[in-house]
Amino acid sequence: MKSSVKFLTALCIISLPVMADAVLVDEHKPNTTTVTSETKESQMYISFDGNLDSLPIDVRAQFPSIIDTKEISSEETKVVISDENAQWMFRTIFTQFERYQKINGEYIALEIPSDMDMVGISVEGTLSKNGAYSDVVVQTPQSNELIEDSIKRMLELPNKELSIYHKKYELGNVYPFEATMDVPLHPEMKVSMVIDGTRKLVKIKDGTAFIESTASGDMEVKLDKLKMAINMTINSQFEYDLDRELVFSETTESVMSLSYPAYEGFVTSIATINSSVDRRRY
Repeated sequence: MKSSVKFLTALCIISLPVMADAVLVDEHKPNTTTVTSETKESQMYISFDGNLDSLPIDVRAQFPSIIDTKEISSEETKVVISDENAQWMFRTIFTQFERYQKINGEYIALEIPSDMDMVGISVEGTLSKNGAYSDVVVQTPQSNELIEDSIKRMLELPNKELSIYHKKYELGNVYPFEATMDVPLHPEMKVSMVIDGTRKLVKIKDGTAFIESTASGDMEVKLDKLKMAINMTINSQFEYDLDRELVFSETTESVMSLSYPAYEGFVTSIATINSSVDRRRY
């Protein structure tokens, strides 16, 4: 399976509106915002269900296996107003992407394949008052059309009614939501998804609103003849600054199961992921 597919699958998942929205859908005041994300204590169990004799010997030795990893990524977003049409414009640049794997009890930095490296990817476009993206242009250092087209289409999907930033929450109330996707992200790739969940404002303290979210559902990714099925459960906690109108901190615990055909059987991976996001605006 191409590593680009794995990268895009991960990108689809982290872009889901069941998690906090991108910083681009804030109150659209001219600003620069940095976002640092870290996945830690993440573990993946990989197994093969099928005819083991169909696997090459070097591949057969990889099943079953447990992989412990962590990742750190950063991005910087600038939001300005265009004098020509009085629209809000944004530009995001990914500035850091590091991946580590635990080997003999110690995390070792891994070399990242060029088609999976986020550093240098830039995304720019226009923002509407309700937080919708348009005229999105994506550039990758490797001019990877599959990734560029897919990011553009994901951002321009009409899911902004799910935004944390544009929802008025009342203390103690539970708000159901649904996220759906059934679109070709690229001539070679199609993603279908149905996610259901709830959000709840649990408390307000010292100008910060604490919101809990839980969601689950399924995603299917098709690339030519390859089809991957993904089941996910995601639990998140958001800390929302009422004055700055910004989700400045979020933590997420998720379990994801991915399965795809390989040789004479199926490869299945079950990942338990703990992640945190920190946002700072200036």
